[in-house]
Amino acid sequence: MQKLLLYNNQLQGTIPPSLSDCRSLYFLALTYNRLHGSIPPELGCLTSLKYIYLGANNLTATIPHSLGNFSALVYLELAENDLTGTIPPELGMLTDLQFLSLFTNNLSGTIPSSFGNLSKLTDLDISENVLTGEIPPQLSQLSSLQYFDLSNNALTGGNNLTGSIPRSLGNLSALVELTLEKNDLTGAIPPELGMLTQLQVLSLWGNNLSDNIPRSFGNLSKLSDLELSGNLLTGSIPTKLGMLTHLQTLYLFNNSLSGIIPSSLGNLSKVTELYLFGNYLQGPIPHELGMLVDLKYLHLFTNNLSSTIPSSLGNLSKLVNLELSENQLRGKIPDSLDSLQQLNNLYLEQNKLTGEIPVSLEGCQKLEVLQLSENQLSGKIPEIFGSLQHLRYIYLAHNKLTGEIPVSLEG
Repeated sequence: MQKLLLYNNQLQGTIPPSLSDCRSLYFLALTYNRLHGSIPPELGCLTSLKYIYLGANNLTATIPHSLGNFSALVYLELAENDLTGTIPPELGMLTDLQFLSLFTNNLSGTIPSSFGNLSKLTDLDISENVLTGEIPPQLSQLSSLQYFDLSNNALTGGNNLTGSIPRSLGNLSALVELTLEKNDLTGAIPPELGMLTQLQVLSLWGNNLSDNIPRSFGNLSKLSDLELSGNLLTGSIPTKLGMLTHLQTLYLFNNSLSGIIPSSLGNLSKVTELYLFGNYLQGPIPHELGMLVDLKYLHLFTNNLSSTIPSSLGNLSKLVNLELSENQLRGKIPDSLDSLQQLNNLYLEQNKLTGEIPVSLEGCQKLEVLQLSENQLSGKIPEIFGSLQHLRYIYLAHNKLTGEIPVSLEG
């Protein structure tokens, strides 16, 4: 027997050690069953095996060291089980290995430095475990690596990698995705990561990274997702980020960034989510942001932004959420917001906005939440709200409104 394909069934029990008698077996696929117990160390005798799929079962105990005997192995998939113990360093002997997936287990200890020997590896995913220690610099030798995920999952305890991000990861020239989120990494983000010109996803959020965002990130011309939120980053947002014309999501929220929002961000023509909230940004909201015609979520709240709300934001015809609360914005609410026909949520509270509530908001027919409290708005409450059939919550407290409560709000 050369192939054993039993995946996607409801098989129970343990993996029989007698499989080791099938010396010609090169393809073993048992994923998506209900198998339990340990991985038999006897399988290490199957030196012809190239593909092992044991993921999405209930396997327990440790990964057998004998798996390092699979000299021809190309694909090893053990994810989504309940495997414990450390990752055997013998796996670093699998020099033909291209795919290694160990995510969503309970593996502990450190990442073996021997993984640096896996010169043909293109995919490495050991996320959602309970790994500790530093990222081995030897991983920078994986010149074929394209997908690299060491991230945590807070719901499962997750990895807790420490130390700094090795500068040598900038040598991984084939890398497409680098995901190190939700660990305890410290220090500065290495500017050498800006050398990863094939990179499409860079996710470093939820660590303790400090210092500035490297200007070299402007070289990542293929980047579609940049997620640096929930760190201790300081300094200004690099103007060069406006060169990332393939960017779709930019998450810089909950850091300590200061300075202005660069007008160059208006060049990010494909961006759909721009989250800069929870920083110390100041100055005006650039009117160039009105050029982001694919933008759905614009969250700039809890900063120190001043000046007026740009009327150009009315050009964002796909916008669903506009959150500018807890800033120092002044002036009137622009009439141009009536063009935001997809808008669900408008949050402008805790600013210094003046003038009347614009009747033009009647154009926002999908509006569900309108939060205008704690400003200096005056005049009467307009009668328009009765025509906004999806409107569920209106917050107008702590303003200077006068007159009567409109009939349209009764009932």
